Amino acid sequence: MSRRTEILDALLDIFKSQGINKSFTIKELAEKVDIGKSTIYEYFETKEELLNQAFERLIKNNAELLIEIEYDPNLSFEELIKNELYHLMNLALESCNLTDLINPGINRAFPQNVRDALRIYAISLKEHYLERFYHIFQKGILEGELLLDAVEENSFAINSLVAGCIISVGNLRNDKINLKIDELVEKIYIAILKIVK
Repeated sequence: MSRRTEILDALLDIFKSQGINKSFTIKELAEKVDIGKSTIYEYFETKEELLNQAFERLIKNNAELLIEIEYDPNLSFEELIKNELYHLMNLALESCNLTDLINPGINRAFPQNVRDALRIYAISLKEHYLERFYHIFQKGILEGELLLDAVEENSFAINSLVAGCIISVGNLRNDKINLKIDELVEKIYIAILKIVK
């Protein structure tokens, strides 16, 4: 691993524990990597350049995590939706920076190139998940678990339910709550069924 990558990874670790912000110090980062402060500036000209590259790396890493789960057409609707929800909720809990990325207050602090990358990232994820959930809900309709009209009429409510849960779980990063993801996924699944039956 290159020293540059090591520095970026250390900064992403700081983001994971403190949230995404500009309040970390170069001294804190240097100590984490076990190098002198001035050595960081051998790899990054400014703190802004360092932040920009860290944000871009964070966006890329999270995009890969979000789409890594494969769609398996052999699974039932219930298995597909629960697997997807479980994956998303676990990512929200473990990769708490996901919710930081979409926080408007933090987003405004990003440089324009990072905001542009976030916008592209958000559009591609939206398209990915619209297609993914379309296939999952089509499976539910074919299995007789869901009503086509109810799915079409209530897609906004379903999207809002799932997105709201992801944001809420992501915001638990600093809370001392023992969240049981399996139970949460089961409750979301039951709520979706009530909406679309």
